[in-house]
Amino acid sequence: MQFKEELVIDLKRIKEFPEAWQRVSSKSRRCRFDRFPCGLVYQVRAEELLVVAVMQLSKEPSYWVKRL
Repeated sequence: MQFKEELVIDLKRIKEFPEAWQRVSSKSRRCRFDRFPCGLVYQVRAEELLVVAVMQLSKEPSYWVKRL
């Protein structure tokens, strides 16, 4: 499976079950990829999902926080 395919699959999973993944801040959650050392950091906002970062898990864990 390619990276793009896994990204699309995880976006669909988040859309279907937005509250299912671990919180990484008061408003943000992270969905980890199965085959790549990455995760999607996202927020649930009213009627939409905001993807804050595609996070490389081997980097500094909070490098994405400044994007909020």
